[in-house]
Amino acid sequence: MDIQDLLSEAIAEAIKSDPKMAEYRDWTYRDLPRMTTECLEELKLLIGEENIKWITYADYGDSVRGQILISPVGVQNLSDFQTATRQ
Repeated sequence: MDIQDLLSEAIAEAIKSDPKMAEYRDWTYRDLPRMTTECLEELKLLIGEENIKWITYADYGDSVRGQILISPVGVQNLSDFQTATRQ
């Protein structure tokens, strides 16, 4: 496991153990890599914007990145997409 995996795991665990974040305990944490704005917009459409809770967001002009929580419905949307593209 590399340092990024360890940090992601620690952040996810902290969110799950914080009483203020109780409503997000079953959500999945993801640290998004830098990507184009267009790619991010496609990702938001795929997951469903209502299924995303932004923790951080950075706009670098030609690219963006961020940290998000994805609802169980959003995770299922991603899974359904992966299944459909593999067939």
